[in-house]
Amino acid sequence: MKTLAALVFPGFETLDYFGPMEMLGGLGQETQIITVAKGRDPVPSVHGQRIVVDKTIAEKNDYDLLFIPGGDSALDAAKDDELMQWIRKPPQTQTASWPSARELCCLE
Repeated sequence: MKTLAALVFPGFETLDYFGPMEMLGGLGQETQIITVAKGRDPVPSVHGQRIVVDKTIAEKNDYDLLFIPGGDSALDAAKDDELMQWIRKPPQTQTASWPSARELCCLE
């Protein structure tokens, strides 16, 4: 089973997250979707809905795939050095590596 880290940050675009999650959720037992954030508290979207976090960036980084929703707040998130280090840092496992650019999905 593949693991997909779905990264959220304050002000993420609701449709940019939930639209792809609706599609990717159809993969069923092939892929486990794990919502990841910098902290443990629920993360508010641009519209105020809060999403519960499964793992923090400090807890796990050996995912097979990485999904980052777009939106204006993604530009703010890109200024967070700790978050960007996590995105750039390869997993700590021997068998996995961060996906190549063609495996990443980022919506604008």
